[in-house]
Amino acid sequence: MHVVLWHELKRGLLRRARSPVEFITESLAAYIFLVVAVLAASGRMPMPSGMAMPASGDPQGRAASEVMLAFACVFCCLGAVQGASLLATEEPGTAILEQLAMSAFPLWVIALLRDIASFVSFIPSMALIMGAVSLTTGVPFPWPAAAALVPMAMMRLAMLGIGYALGAVALLVKRVGGLVNLVSMVVFALALVPVRQWGGVLGTLGIVFPYRWWYGLTVDLTFRGNETAQLLAGGVARPGMALASIMTLVYFFAGLLAFNAAFRASLRRGSLSRA
Repeated sequence: MHVVLWHELKRGLLRRARSPVEFITESLAAYIFLVVAVLAASGRMPMPSGMAMPASGDPQGRAASEVMLAFACVFCCLGAVQGASLLATEEPGTAILEQLAMSAFPLWVIALLRDIASFVSFIPSMALIMGAVSLTTGVPFPWPAAAALVPMAMMRLAMLGIGYALGAVALLVKRVGGLVNLVSMVVFALALVPVRQWGGVLGTLGIVFPYRWWYGLTVDLTFRGNETAQLLAGGVARPGMALASIMTLVYFFAGLLAFNAAFRASLRRGSLSRA
């Protein structure tokens, strides 16, 4: 399996080398957007009304550094949301999808390995972008502590379940670009709203949405590492962690079951390679 993972890593690197303009423009677009967002969050960007944000942070009172971390978490999850559907929509018509389906590994495993490879290549790319944004704006990027990488990985695992579900729809109906874009925008919006402060109906939904809990833990471990570590060691946060872990596995396996069911259905219908 490690050979397949290496192949996917190499495939991604070769794609960037062969299409440098695409990689550069995507990185530049993310850089420009983040610079504007961080300047607005730090109170140095005039708002449409002519009023600037408070220097203490964005309208929800979050510091500019946390805004950077919020976008890093969202960008981390976007790849997981889009990966399986891209596998089902970009490969048909080139005979590659059929070859993958006939490989020694199930299609869902290949999608998982692609996601791992994507995550590995995401880390240095995002580090470079965030470093450039930090130098441009003067706002220090809160590099996540080693312990914070665990909730970030769990966050991505939960969103991968949503990605598998979108991949299932793509295997059945193929053209799902609008749906994937809609879900991606919803995920992207998570960086713009105070996720941890949801109340009412959203607060109730947030209990079963693992992103909210894992994001909060990532922020706490990054900005209040020692204090949060003591709470975790003392068992104060264990009920929330247990619930978030359960819901993460529910999201992942539900999406996985849907993806495998759609794959079998597409084989029966003979529509696997139909673009």
